[in-house]
Amino acid sequence: MLFEICDMVREEIAEINESMLVVERAEQAKNSLSEGLKVTKVSNQMQFTPVNKDTFGEWCVGYYAELQRKKEEARTDLDLKLTGKALFLEKYGESNFAEITEDDVAEEMKDIDVDEEIADIEEET
Repeated sequence: MLFEICDMVREEIAEINESMLVVERAEQAKNSLSEGLKVTKVSNQMQFTPVNKDTFGEWCVGYYAELQRKKEEARTDLDLKLTGKALFLEKYGESNFAEITEDDVAEEMKDIDVDEEIADIEEET
């Protein structure tokens, strides 16, 4: 008896649920249709430029100019500071690598202060 009552209640709940789902689906379809019409109305009002080699080239020039402007605005003093590689190339140039001799390196090493204790420790390891 109890099982039959539970089964009947379950069936009634399932029927109510189905009727609610039908109403909800109808409402969603109505909303999606009205939203679709709004999007269509907005897109019909827009003017599109056809993309070809000339129009893309014009856009590309403007876009890269804008990127360069933003890059220049974002520059800091740290960006303007020369890197180690830039300093080296400024001093020796790119094509002078073959011309550097051991005497040049030895002369440069004379100007460097070396802590003898640290140098001894590094040689032992």
